[in-house]
Amino acid sequence: MLKDNNFLEILNSERFAIVSISGNGCASCVAMHDVINKYADIAKIYFIEAQDFPQLLDHYKIEQTNVTIFLHYGKMIGNVKGYQPEEIFGLYIEALEDKMKKEDD
Repeated sequence: MLKDNNFLEILNSERFAIVSISGNGCASCVAMHDVINKYADIAKIYFIEAQDFPQLLDHYKIEQTNVTIFLHYGKMIGNVKGYQPEEIFGLYIEALEDKMKKEDD
């Protein structure tokens, strides 16, 4: 289970992780859950509340909620802010997969 005191250990072990960071009662954050969950077959997915993960926010220099960060073995390789339509999100994921393949080679 991802916690504020073990996030580095867990996220550093994931080839590809998608972390959705939301605030209390954020409707657009909840709307993104369905879009993000479509990629559970290629990435480990985490949905977190910002107030529960202050160290993670500091580590990745996250200054606002409703942001989705993309990690490759714990290194942030991209992020999107706010709600993203499935088509746009999918294109971004494709570009990140290409980037990770190059880094893995």
